[in-house]
Amino acid sequence: MDSFLINIGRKQFFIVSSFIVLASLYIIGFYIYYSTLHDYYLNYFKSEIVLEIFYLAIILYSLIAIYKGHKWTMYFLISFFSYKIYYALGNISWFYSIKNTLSGRINYNYSSNFNIVIYCMAILFFCFSKSFKEFTKHQKTKFTRVQSSNN
Repeated sequence: MDSFLINIGRKQFFIVSSFIVLASLYIIGFYIYYSTLHDYYLNYFKSEIVLEIFYLAIILYSLIAIYKGHKWTMYFLISFFSYKIYYALGNISWFYSIKNTLSGRINYNYSSNFNIVIYCMAILFFCFSKSFKEFTKHQKTKFTRVQSSNN
């Protein structure tokens, strides 16, 4: 039973991780696309691109640490994704104040809603998935055994 939960948790972890990384890459591409369209907000979009690349690096490092069984990174990612949801909600209200085309507003809100759904899915997975908890326990013991055998 435990190995079944571990295998399911591993598969779910890779699926959720790939969605998170793809969402970050999508947002980076989205900011690059909009930076070519709107010259007035070019400095804002450049700073957002750098910020999103930094966020992607943090997410990748944290996902690798979770794979190794570090539980503190799970709590860090839960709080980080909560911040990103709050940030996406703020961006939706900010973008409505800009006088832009209707299609631009729809695309921007679609990307923010996409992020909100992905990050909520990740929070639910990290908090409430029994198979993920079994997977992290297994990974922690696996990497602890490897480190102790090397010493």
